[in-house]
Amino acid sequence: MANPIVEASGFLFIGDPHLASIAPGRRTDADFAATVCDKLAQAFAMAEAENLQPVILGDLFHRETDTEAHMLTLLFNTLRPLSRRPWCLVGNHDLQEAQLTSKTALSAVAATGLLLLIEEGAFQLVDCGGVLVGLGGTPYGRPVPQTVAGLFETPPDQVIWITHTDIRFKQNYPGALEPFEITGCDLIINGHMHLEQPSWQAGSTLWVNPGN
Repeated sequence: MANPIVEASGFLFIGDPHLASIAPGRRTDADFAATVCDKLAQAFAMAEAENLQPVILGDLFHRETDTEAHMLTLLFNTLRPLSRRPWCLVGNHDLQEAQLTSKTALSAVAATGLLLLIEEGAFQLVDCGGVLVGLGGTPYGRPVPQTVAGLFETPPDQVIWITHTDIRFKQNYPGALEPFEITGCDLIINGHMHLEQPSWQAGSTLWVNPGN
């Protein structure tokens, strides 16, 4: 973690946008990319008004190599006016052959400097009105740490960790991670699972899944 401490009133977490130039599934939007960018713009406007740091929980894109010009133009025009660059975790739809390569759409956007990537580990210390919060993350395909103690250059008052994985909240299914206590972590916020899930307290760690 090399970023200096920043100030914000809090965070605005945004679940998987799945931006795409071609509407996925049964979506019938005349311009799906415009629909998603409008939702992002509304979220960013809320963040700007409340002095919140926007954080995308992974899967900014639906197809990892989708770099269609109209879609990227809409996204760049949505990101450029912001006073705070959004932070974005790497999700499974952002990966090419399980890697974030230079050929992916997310890497192309990150190269513009209009957003910052959260890849793995401690990422940023944020002064939230006198409460020092450490934010870190685990991208898709990486193990969620057992402890985050000692990962930040300055010990924070609270630690928020964001993840992009299958987690067992109210249903148990093969491969899902059961919530567990993470030493030094107060709050886990998960993307990936698109439906809101009931929160799960595991020792001192609260696991939440807000959905998208």
